[in-house]
Amino acid sequence: MAILDNLTNTTETLLSAKLIKVLQTRLVAKRICTLETNTEIKRKGEAVDFPSLASPTVKTYDGTVVFETLSDAVITLTVDQAEYVAVKFGDIELFQSSIDAKGATAEQAGYKLADSMDKYILGLYTEAGISYKAGANVTVNSSNVLEVISDIAIELEENNVPNGQSWIVLAPWLKQKLLLAGVKFGINEGMAGEKGGLAWVKYNDLDIYISNNVPTTETLGLKTSQIMSGMYNSIAFVEQITETKIDDNPQDYFGYEMKSLAVYGGKVIRPDALLHAVLEEIAEA
Repeated sequence: MAILDNLTNTTETLLSAKLIKVLQTRLVAKRICTLETNTEIKRKGEAVDFPSLASPTVKTYDGTVVFETLSDAVITLTVDQAEYVAVKFGDIELFQSSIDAKGATAEQAGYKLADSMDKYILGLYTEAGISYKAGANVTVNSSNVLEVISDIAIELEENNVPNGQSWIVLAPWLKQKLLLAGVKFGINEGMAGEKGGLAWVKYNDLDIYISNNVPTTETLGLKTSQIMSGMYNSIAFVEQITETKIDDNPQDYFGYEMKSLAVYGGKVIRPDALLHAVLEEIAEA
């Protein structure tokens, strides 16, 4: 029994590691959010502190200098999201002998969890403090897409987002417009796109990412997307695979069960550095 227990424990560790690796390579959130926290999360409902520093006050100089003491500021994020995956393996021999079969299942689970997390983060556009074109729908095709992206970059700069420290996440239909306009895309971190990499390009000092999880609707074949752009680290994000368990003695059948629990949360901490734009597809001329 000790050998079986050791196999199960080892498998749990391997599958947890594979899930974490998939999340690291798939999450747009990990690229655009701040992750700097010393708090280890274990369950939903926990509070996570992100250290910060109060801003200094600008004073008029009249010959005398008065010093102020900057106090540490703490931004608290509540881990309010919890999701799990649970699967059954009916073939005991396959489960015991093939880590690849279990690893492939873990990868698929990781993709699904990453999708849910990114949808959650990209849905925070409602908290953006900058509204592009006063929230009006901006029509886009290949003839004006570069102008629109440039306008967004300029508006971020005008709102004191440092040049070269900004990003935008676009829906795939906007990537197509950029391609038609002659912009070539690379693959983030050199990873193969079909295996988890994120297509990206840098334009006008704006890092452009592509995600299927940008909130998008479609009417008569034309799409409208809620686009979010902003300064790196204007959103706090934390996630953790808190538990991966293997049950070798399920109640209702002969086989094995695997389940994993992920908890996560996100919070806009710099709404003044976050922009929301509504981009609407129009037919090509």
